[in-house]
Amino acid sequence: MAPAKKKERKKDAVTNADWVYAMRKWCDLGYDENPGSMKRTVFLDSEMSGPRLRNCKTHQNLFSIKLNSFKRGELENTNVRRQRKRKYGAIEKKLVDYIHARTKSCAQDKCALSWIRMKTKCLQWANNLGGMEDFRCSDQWISDALERNYLTRAGGAEDAGIKVQPAGMRGFARKAVKMKTAPT
Repeated sequence: MAPAKKKERKKDAVTNADWVYAMRKWCDLGYDENPGSMKRTVFLDSEMSGPRLRNCKTHQNLFSIKLNSFKRGELENTNVRRQRKRKYGAIEKKLVDYIHARTKSCAQDKCALSWIRMKTKCLQWANNLGGMEDFRCSDQWISDALERNYLTRAGGAEDAGIKVQPAGMRGFARKAVKMKTAPT
């Protein structure tokens, strides 16, 4: 049996970033407060909505859903087609905010942020938020959270002062913490 081919993303697929752009434009032009000034179908058909949005039934149906989530602040400006509600989204947001705050202070005091420190902070936030007793904060969760927020690419984690651990060192660092010694 031949291995299954990985499904490739369409080049012209509409992402959340496209919807955020269109919703900002819709609200900035004041169409939201004055609904009679332009119909949504005309907006979708125009160049103002962006290059990927079209006046089709799918986009017409999604318009209200995306507009409501944009107004609530739930529509993320990411290059994904679907947005899932993350189980530990509140902790992930706190981690990203913490990293951005540390980025500013890192330029001044040259104090980097270690993997262990991020893990400790996430566990503290989970305890403080409550209802997240099953949160383990694995190395893979932190790695995925950083990648989802574009902090692992060039100019991301290193510029933020994060000591990125190679995959082989993660287990050793965990053992070193249990022994109360630091790796050299």
